[in-house]
Amino acid sequence: MQSEHIFEYRGKIFYRRYENPGRPALLCLHGFNDTSESFVFLLPLLNRYFDVYALDFRGHGQSPALTEGYYTTGGLLADVVRFTSDVLPESYCVLGHSMGAGIAARLAGLLPAEVKGLFLLEGFGGLAGPARDAVRLRESIRFLRRSRGEVREKTMTFAEARKRLSLIHPRVTAERIEILTHSLTRRNSDGSYSWHQDPLLKAHFSPIPFSAELSRYLWSEIACPVLLLFGEHTQFRPGAQNDPGQDATGAAPRALHELAAPQAMQEILSNFKDIRYIEIGGAGHNMHHDRPEEVMECMERFIQEKLPWLQSSR
Repeated sequence: MQSEHIFEYRGKIFYRRYENPGRPALLCLHGFNDTSESFVFLLPLLNRYFDVYALDFRGHGQSPALTEGYYTTGGLLADVVRFTSDVLPESYCVLGHSMGAGIAARLAGLLPAEVKGLFLLEGFGGLAGPARDAVRLRESIRFLRRSRGEVREKTMTFAEARKRLSLIHPRVTAERIEILTHSLTRRNSDGSYSWHQDPLLKAHFSPIPFSAELSRYLWSEIACPVLLLFGEHTQFRPGAQNDPGQDATGAAPRALHELAAPQAMQEILSNFKDIRYIEIGGAGHNMHHDRPEEVMECMERFIQEKLPWLQSSR
């Protein structure tokens, strides 16, 4: 059974609960410019094993936009930490995609006694090091000076939104594109549609991430088994050949971008105590939309082998 709720913390944060009373809790964290409905195609598996909680990050979906200040990864992490303490039981598992996966991994390193299982759908594309971070910060400064931080909300018809998503996600079936279009748009009073997020997210999202050193340390602190999935055709694979980013002089950033993709991935994996890496064939960055059946198969096999208590408690 699905229910909708509001969590009060420095404003309102919306979340959905796909209830399965008596089952362990699973917290679902969506990606940037996505919503809590991102994992809809995985629910047949998730709700079999878990009591599922899926929140909309601030400025996303039905969670209101910030009225002042900037969106930051640290601020979103703080929201999640407060949510876990006020809403979830003492222990839980976490599923995250992209930005949500990056936050989930750092949460698990900060609170290793609480997180009992971690499922990551990518989320490791922002570890270029200080050179690339400086490039991103300069880009943000140029945007803020040019636009004064103002972004006009784009309106469209539902058909236009659906076509846009089909172009962005060419591997997703037409039926699933229809479902995603409903979850990622909202209908305006004049009958037009807008994307279901704060248009200032791109302009007002701090480009300064957690340092690479802090991220690696937090990954090493994770105590639970970790499943990491990447799409075969993702545009966010760590490594120089798949994650280009050059500054104005053409000099390649340092850190992971100095490595070829396989070596960069091995360096990431080496920071975890217990991690399984699987690549989903025929899928892009949103493998839970492109190939949800394969994702569910990987997750269930991981549960059976690494989290057997989830089966015994059913």
